[in-house]
Amino acid sequence: MDVADDYTRRLRDVFDLCDIDKRGYISIDHFVQLANEHFGTSGWDTENQEVCLLLCNSFSGYIFVFYMKLGN
Repeated sequence: MDVADDYTRRLRDVFDLCDIDKRGYISIDHFVQLANEHFGTSGWDTENQEVCLLLCNSFSGYIFVFYMKLGN
């Protein structure tokens, strides 16, 4: 297993914990709320914006699990 696959697997594990309703997606608002609670960020700060842009490349306002594909 390469580093990218390991990182993706870990990110998927975190996503699964955040997706409490098991819908396959979490809202950006929910993500920001979790980041504020667990990482001490403040609202829609630069770090939250950058992470959201990486994870929500559909600009839908949701982070979908299918963007976190595991290797081949």
